[in-house]
Amino acid sequence: MFKKIYFMLLCLMLPLAFTSCGGDDDDNEPKSGSIVGTWYTSIYGYGEATVTFGKDGKFTATYTEEGEIYHDRGTYKYNAPLLIITTTWSDLEEDNDDLPFTQTLQAYIDGDELMIVDDDYYQIYKRKK
Repeated sequence: MFKKIYFMLLCLMLPLAFTSCGGDDDDNEPKSGSIVGTWYTSIYGYGEATVTFGKDGKFTATYTEEGEIYHDRGTYKYNAPLLIITTTWSDLEEDNDDLPFTQTLQAYIDGDELMIVDDDYYQIYKRKK
């Protein structure tokens, strides 16, 4: 169960950067260094993950683990390098449905790559174009 939660949290923290010209009037393009956008990764032994961070502070994630597909959503706050996500894990404890779960991670953006760090573990995501 911990691996599932950890993998999901990592997937949710990845999408951090899209670029846009300063004079560009296209509001659909996130600013450089922003977490806003869609990111993806493939984790050996687990599966693939796609995470989308919206301008409204909400995220959605889809990931596969051992052939199963999972979906999640929640809220996030990103103040580089800290990324705080909050989601609901109804299956963490059988007696406590809709248990809110918050985790603080470190997130670094370098071009089209997002690195999420949690203690000694890290995962790199690529910006989806």
